[in-house]
Amino acid sequence: MNTQYYSELNAILFTKIKQVIFTTILVATVLSCFACSKKDTKSKQDAPAEVKLKTRIACVGNSITAGFGLEDAEHQAWPAQLATNLGDKYSVLNCGVSGTTMLKSAANSYWNTSAFNNAKGFDPQIVIIMLGTNDAHPDNWTDKEHYYIDYVAMIEAFRANGKMPKIYICYPVACYGDTRQIDNLQNEIIPAIKQIGQDENATVIDLNTPTQKMRAELYNDNLHPNVNGASLLAKLIAQQINATYDK
Repeated sequence: MNTQYYSELNAILFTKIKQVIFTTILVATVLSCFACSKKDTKSKQDAPAEVKLKTRIACVGNSITAGFGLEDAEHQAWPAQLATNLGDKYSVLNCGVSGTTMLKSAANSYWNTSAFNNAKGFDPQIVIIMLGTNDAHPDNWTDKEHYYIDYVAMIEAFRANGKMPKIYICYPVACYGDTRQIDNLQNEIIPAIKQIGQDENATVIDLNTPTQKMRAELYNDNLHPNVNGASLLAKLIAQQINATYDK
């Protein structure tokens, strides 16, 4: 009887001990998971704050901005190189779309692209606009009277709802080949952009003069800069931002 009693008692004690050990492990596991969850939540909450600390830049343009002809446009196009030049305090979004124009009437107008909506949705503090090379093509320049109007309207679109981003407007890079396109670019597009800069309090960046007579050194073809050309554009734009943007 006594033997049976002690055997049952031992069994009960052993069961209780197992329950205590299991409960201890369970509690420790729950506490550990709670701590990890709290840590992860903190990280997720901190991330947006870090993003908000960066100055957002939207780069609006055509194939030159998109990086057409480059082996690795994601890293070699001038917006990507601009991001490298400016450093971690800036977030640069490449909104370039090949073949696009400022003119609303053209067949491939930038106004009709999702990239334009993305650029506005980025809520940029800085907007860089480089459109005009394709507008200067004779087929598009038949509606040249609206170039100024449409350009000003795009600036106003980024300033809508009380927003006041810093606007940089660029003289298009030099182009080679079609003499009519070159004439339109040099004699009409660039003077129009200069006037827009004055009228709209936008900072003009001259990317045309530094790329003149540099076809062999800076271009892949008659229109599109190579890696060295994109690097030069990024450097020139970064210099202007560093000199004129008041954070």
